[in-house]
Amino acid sequence: SYVIFQMMKNNTAPKAIICLNAEPIIATGAIMSDIPMVDSPAETKDLTNGTLVEVDGDNGTIEIL
Repeated sequence: SYVIFQMMKNNTAPKAIICLNAEPIIATGAIMSDIPMVDSPAETKDLTNGTLVEVDGDNGTIEIL
């Protein structure tokens, strides 16, 4: 979690995190760093490298753009 927080401080953190199976340490880092995160969204089967998505961390959903 501290690594994600430090990345946020250095402006190198991801804009959002999509996990297939979120570990508590990743979730804690996302919360500490105010990074939207979703765990096991149904749409992951439709994702390929480079797919643009909008992440709604409040509702735990993603929208493929």
